[in-house]
Amino acid sequence: MLRVFTIFSSTSLMLPSAIAETIESSVDVVVDEKVENQKVEETLILGLKRPVNAADYAGAVTSLNQQQLNADPPEKIEDVAARVPGLFVQDNGARNSSPVIMRGISFRSMGTNDSGTDGATVVTYVDNIPLQGYFSPPQLVLKDLQQIDVLRGPQGTLYGASSLSGQIRYQTHKPQLNEFFLQFQGRLSQTAHASALNYDTGLVVNVPLVDDQLAARIMLSETRHAGFIDNPYLITGPEKDINDDNITAARLSLFYTPIDVLTVSLMYQQQETEVGDRQADNPTFTGQEYLASTTYLQPMEGEFEVLDFGLSYDFDSFTFSLAVTRYDQQQYVKSDLTSLLHELNKDVQDIQDIQDIQDIQYYSQSDVGVDQQSLELKVIIPATPLGDVVVGVFYNELNLLSTSSNNLTDYFEGEEFNDYQTEQQSRFKDVALFGEFTWPVTAALDVTVGGRYFIYEDSADACLFIIDVAPDCHAAKHRDNHRSFKFSALYRLNGEINLYANIADGFRRGGANPGLPAELAELRTRDPDTAINYELGLKSVLWQQRLQLDAALFYIDWSDIQLLAYTVAPSSGRLYSYITNANDGRSYGMELSVSFMLSETWQLNGSYAFSDASLTEHALSYNDIDGSGDNGYKNDRLPGSPRNQLFLELIYNHSLMGLDVEAAVNAQHISNVTTQLNDEHEGYRVLQGYSLFNARGFIGTGQWRTGLFINNIVNRRVITGVQRNPNHGQRGMFDYINRPRTVGVDVLYQY
Repeated sequence: MLRVFTIFSSTSLMLPSAIAETIESSVDVVVDEKVENQKVEETLILGLKRPVNAADYAGAVTSLNQQQLNADPPEKIEDVAARVPGLFVQDNGARNSSPVIMRGISFRSMGTNDSGTDGATVVTYVDNIPLQGYFSPPQLVLKDLQQIDVLRGPQGTLYGASSLSGQIRYQTHKPQLNEFFLQFQGRLSQTAHASALNYDTGLVVNVPLVDDQLAARIMLSETRHAGFIDNPYLITGPEKDINDDNITAARLSLFYTPIDVLTVSLMYQQQETEVGDRQADNPTFTGQEYLASTTYLQPMEGEFEVLDFGLSYDFDSFTFSLAVTRYDQQQYVKSDLTSLLHELNKDVQDIQDIQDIQDIQYYSQSDVGVDQQSLELKVIIPATPLGDVVVGVFYNELNLLSTSSNNLTDYFEGEEFNDYQTEQQSRFKDVALFGEFTWPVTAALDVTVGGRYFIYEDSADACLFIIDVAPDCHAAKHRDNHRSFKFSALYRLNGEINLYANIADGFRRGGANPGLPAELAELRTRDPDTAINYELGLKSVLWQQRLQLDAALFYIDWSDIQLLAYTVAPSSGRLYSYITNANDGRSYGMELSVSFMLSETWQLNGSYAFSDASLTEHALSYNDIDGSGDNGYKNDRLPGSPRNQLFLELIYNHSLMGLDVEAAVNAQHISNVTTQLNDEHEGYRVLQGYSLFNARGFIGTGQWRTGLFINNIVNRRVITGVQRNPNHGQRGMFDYINRPRTVGVDVLYQY
């Protein structure tokens, strides 16, 4: 399998001709095949408003191209994060959202995350679809992707809210004109401690419909992971492999170009997720690893749909594009709270009362529905006398409806009633103007200036229903505006080294806090928090383009940090939750990535990141029923982010007797993380650092490939998050853990 420069054409990327010509003219085609085979690939960043060569982008970026994605297919965002310096994902399994943390910018505790929130400090895009908002969608099926781009540092100028510390963009593969293509990929594997097999299947079909004008592409996928955690304590009887999951997905893409200057595209993806229980065990109570201790199973069911319609018209001197997108999400989650009920009533003295309490079970269930529509109009003016210009307008509307209820049931008598229930309906609108201007000051120096101005409105209603008590309903509304800026400079020191500097502003929108009574009206809104990133970097291709080395130094000033707080209404004594602003924090560090063609057959890839994130002022003190927030002090380390991350991969490629042979081994090291700000918090723990090792080996031809893979070779059990609320007692504690060693076979066929 050859490692060569990838030359991107206007046909393969469906780019306007003016942009494609600019890109192609900057790439040298090397005719010496032996030398060419020993060069690292050049990358085009697709996750920007206009395609840019990675070497000419004044910022830190990691791109995984189609060749890398085919060689080692990622199943989830955690697999992507392993290869990206400065990106860390807390692995909570398929049931719970896995918070994404970039450059240490995180304030949430590493706890249950049953509400499905991700903190929204990193924005995620699927093509042109922004997956923003406080409730995060289920894991996206990462099949038939053309590229994954991870841009580190705030991206508020072009991408607005939630891009506080960076952006992840999944670029789906567009239909190819005049080419019939079929690909099937299947995986069958066994996970330690699981009694069933895992399987992963994917089918891709590309069909030309009208010569040179219209093509369609279909992706179908089904993935099932066997559970590896048993529960002998369920009220319905012992069960094995409770944390199994099943994910099905389908995607349809269309590409239409009736004339050379006009392109129209459509992408629709739908997926369904079913999960049996948490990916968590409780050896503190059970005395054994991979055993859970809840009374009820805790399933999750989710549905997820995305739609992206795009239109682009290439005028003589500029390109106009339109993107209309939508995503819909429905999610149901059930959580066992029986241990909380029993612990809170453990001091009951009356014998009959004790028996009554032991017979009663307690659980919560929540339903979340999110729908979002967005529209973006954009004009790209390349190669003007003063430089390249991108300007646009963006409109976004998001609606949220969520309900959550706690239920008491006497399992043996069959009686059940609702303890209390909450309902919330939110409506968010955002209108923004944005633009970036890149000026080639000299042949060696480019300067980019960008800005974004937006106005948003957030209105919400919330009600609390308690048995035998009148409903408690309140509304809140918040309207605000904000400006973001960016300044960057790229200097081409010579043909091998580029230096850059940038200052960029990112933000996370403020909003309304519904459900608070009149006496707490001053808490009904929260302000945005902002992050200003100062960065110096180097990009180089050395030793006859065999070594690619990128490095970045950064400092982030994080202001008005948002966090979840609780307070008690003086008149009723009732506890209320709300989101507020604490004080400030900062993060600084470095990132390094390298790709080295050791020879025609051996390649070494690696990355290292260091980040130190902490409070720069004392945070406010507030009451919190689950221990996830009390006092925060200056220099407290921010939770959820490792200081050190390391990734190394050695790849072997060779042709032997007409067969392509590929083998690889990689190692990932993550240093320790804290679950809370400090040890005044009940859930504070320092989670031990860990190292994981994976290997794969394949043989094949241009049409087929088969081989073996081993993930987590040494079968390391890693604790990724904890529940240590004393109100739940020992039986209610648990540890989120990673998947044990998994060994499998991989088969790929394409025609």
